[in-house]
Amino acid sequence: GLYDLQQSMMQEMIDSEDIIVRAKRYIDENYHENIDRNDVAAVAFVTPNYLSKLFKNSMNMNLREYINQLRVEEAKRLLLSTSMSVSEIASYVGYFNISYFSTVFHKIVGVSPFDWRRDKGGQQDEAQ
Repeated sequence: GLYDLQQSMMQEMIDSEDIIVRAKRYIDENYHENIDRNDVAAVAFVTPNYLSKLFKNSMNMNLREYINQLRVEEAKRLLLSTSMSVSEIASYVGYFNISYFSTVFHKIVGVSPFDWRRDKGGQQDEAQ
């Protein structure tokens, strides 16, 4: 009956939230590694396709975009707070190809990692 239908819909919502929570936790802890949606799906106990669909609906971005955002946020922090080279930072946050890292960084931030470090670093010096 209707009650059963509501119960199963509720259960599906709860399950999908659990899946997203598990997926995000795994990504948050492992984005430095060379992870892809298959790894994340395995941890969330669902198929990669199902995970991708759920994730996109719930987060308004796909898994790859979410991973890239985390990596770029960490890269921004490292560019300002360390003297690591851009290629060291790229591999530290999980990119093993510096030109791909630069492309992703530029797409998200609007400037290259080099320019971002130069501009933000310069601004901070003037503020002090």
